[in-house]
Amino acid sequence: MDSAKIHEQDAEHVNQNLNIDQAEQLPLYTEQDVITTMGQFKIVDYGEVFDHNEEVSLFSPTQDMWLEAPPYT
Repeated sequence: MDSAKIHEQDAEHVNQNLNIDQAEQLPLYTEQDVITTMGQFKIVDYGEVFDHNEEVSLFSPTQDMWLEAPPYT
């Protein structure tokens, strides 16, 4: 969340010094975005296969990881 706070502060700083013809700058992401995203994380045990959906499975026995997905088209 530290980087989200930095993004917000940077955008605020830039916006304080805008000329009238410049568009307001928005942060890349906010602390609220981080909180929302963290709620989508799922904890899985090492060696457990995680089926994201019918086409995508993830497996991470340790630091190695494999991804099984249909070919990119």
